[in-house]
Amino acid sequence: MFTITVTFTVKEEDVDRFKVLILKQAQDSLNKELACRVFDVAIGPSKEGIVSFFLYELYDTESDFKAHLNSTHFIDFNEVSSPYVVSKVVDAWEKISS
Repeated sequence: MFTITVTFTVKEEDVDRFKVLILKQAQDSLNKELACRVFDVAIGPSKEGIVSFFLYELYDTESDFKAHLNSTHFIDFNEVSSPYVVSKVVDAWEKISS
């Protein structure tokens, strides 16, 4: 399995708008991509007006993740959500146990 973690930071005032977008993105990825096995979204507490969202995604292969990045729903999400994102950190992992 190919694992992706993403941490977004968002201004507290934009949390509700971003939350709607990221939850739709999770559902779209799970429903439209056969190789997307997990797309979990977690939210942290506000710290000095900034809120973190943590994503945990599992794909069958790295190629499947690259296909995700080229999907219409991802491209749309990325464009619409970008005004709300203060920072974004993406890390790739190779799952070695369950």
